Amino acid sequence: MAAIIETRDRTWSPVLEELTAPALDCIQTGLAILADRHYGTGAHLVLGAKIGFSVWERPGRPPTVEVPVQQRIAEADELAGLRVLDRRDGLDGPALRRFAESDGPLYVVADTFTMPWTPYRRQRHMDHSFLLNSGGGRNLVIDAYHNETQWGPSRPGIWQLSDVDFDAVIGAGVSAMVIGADGKPELDPAKVLADNAGTLAAAAPSMHAYLDTIRAGADSVEMVEAMVLDVWLLGRSRLLHSAWLQTLPGLAPSDVDAAQQQAWEWLRLAAQSYVGLRRVQRGAELPPSVLDRMAELLTADIEVAARFATEPTDIRDLVIGAVRTALRLGETVPVPTDRPLRALPNFNSFRLVDIIEQVESRLDVTLDAEDLTVETLRDIDTMADLFARAVKR
Repeated sequence: MAAIIETRDRTWSPVLEELTAPALDCIQTGLAILADRHYGTGAHLVLGAKIGFSVWERPGRPPTVEVPVQQRIAEADELAGLRVLDRRDGLDGPALRRFAESDGPLYVVADTFTMPWTPYRRQRHMDHSFLLNSGGGRNLVIDAYHNETQWGPSRPGIWQLSDVDFDAVIGAGVSAMVIGADGKPELDPAKVLADNAGTLAAAAPSMHAYLDTIRAGADSVEMVEAMVLDVWLLGRSRLLHSAWLQTLPGLAPSDVDAAQQQAWEWLRLAAQSYVGLRRVQRGAELPPSVLDRMAELLTADIEVAARFATEPTDIRDLVIGAVRTALRLGETVPVPTDRPLRALPNFNSFRLVDIIEQVESRLDVTLDAEDLTVETLRDIDTMADLFARAVKR
């Protein structure tokens, strides 16, 4: 039995502690660690900026929405500027160690079946990522995976193995990459959100076809197992996306809350679908409510994404511009978005009316009188939220 010791590391432990690990899939985890290591706490949330629904066909196996490793790596490049500098495939333990000693730390993708620090060892074959730092007969495995499994919990951690023990638990066929950071790309959140809405709307036929396939094979344990994993993956992707939305200024809080609630509904369905799987494994039928609820949530995905397709950041900018004009503030004077408007120079009730009318004119909306309250007109952010809701009526 290989000796594996859980430990702490001055460099990597603080990074692990700040990750939104429960929102990451097992391929994103290693990329998320690198994003925060290079750019600072929270940088990994951008990996959740894009959402969609793509079905991957596998000959002789059920369809899946599981994103392939190569696509996850491409997303990390596009969204976080994490670029593969060197890649080697088909490695075993000694070759992997030598690579890490000369060029590490490495981003590694291997089979969980051989990993003693996960509950999947000798239970399930599955691609899984971790970071490896090796040298001086000491191998640090840095793994951010967070999940509850039927074989026990998995939690982010760092494990130390000797060369002999590491070689004993790493199988053949491992892929490893040196990943560098080119600098965070300048994303246009409004475009990303509009693209998400369009992508999900266009995926509606694929959603219906996918559900039809699952319904037709709902008596197959393999089919239902794949569906349960898909629900779990969709829940995680929506949770990571909602966490990224919370970092964007100017979005209507009610919309952000709706996205977070949608993610939790997916994760509730993940638990319900697992119960359904256990029934199928015992020879019973999958409860129809599982697939009915999945259909509802896929439709809701389209609806929630559409709420963000109106570029609400522009509304916030309009409010800021109206404040500058009405209060006669120069372009160089900072306009705090979260401070009460009454704290700004030249502000009074007449100027507030000017601000409202300017934005109403630009957006071609009229605010309802009952919406004009102290709370909704307190500061720029609350006013932007108010106008964003009016635009969507």
